[in-house]
Amino acid sequence: MCYFCGQPFTGDKVYRSTVCSKCGRDLHSCLNCRFYDKGSQWDCRESISEGVSDKEKANFCEWFEYADKAASGADKKAQDAKSQLAKLFGDI
Repeated sequence: MCYFCGQPFTGDKVYRSTVCSKCGRDLHSCLNCRFYDKGSQWDCRESISEGVSDKEKANFCEWFEYADKAASGADKKAQDAKSQLAKLFGDI
């Protein structure tokens, strides 16, 4: 599934130029990778030599493996929790 809109990917392989058929976003991006792990070194569980600055855009990472997940799970819960904390402490 596309991280951004949840559209299932029906192709054989995700290439650097592959985009989502629904929202048009890049699929070969950190946010769509199974190794993406916010909070780890460079937000990646693999031993990459340097970080990718824009996690939403296509990149040339050799470790990339398409993850069949969407942002609606744990990331949405984390975002909601941060929003509630910001409201509680007046950061909005």
